[in-house]
Amino acid sequence: GDKVNTGDRLISFDIPAIREAGFDLTTPVLISNSDDFTDVLPHGTAQISAGEPLLSIIR
Repeated sequence: GDKVNTGDRLISFDIPAIREAGFDLTTPVLISNSDDFTDVLPHGTAQISAGEPLLSIIR
């Protein structure tokens, strides 16, 4: 896979057009290898803004 860094654009889309079409913009985040970590701790359930931490992974 590609190496990505903080701030790298991974995807772009037209949010107003998606909302106007009636689609939900909620985006699930899946940790598929959670058994490799001691714990996965969410930082909250509210909306997260760019640059804010979403979760912490304890090795």
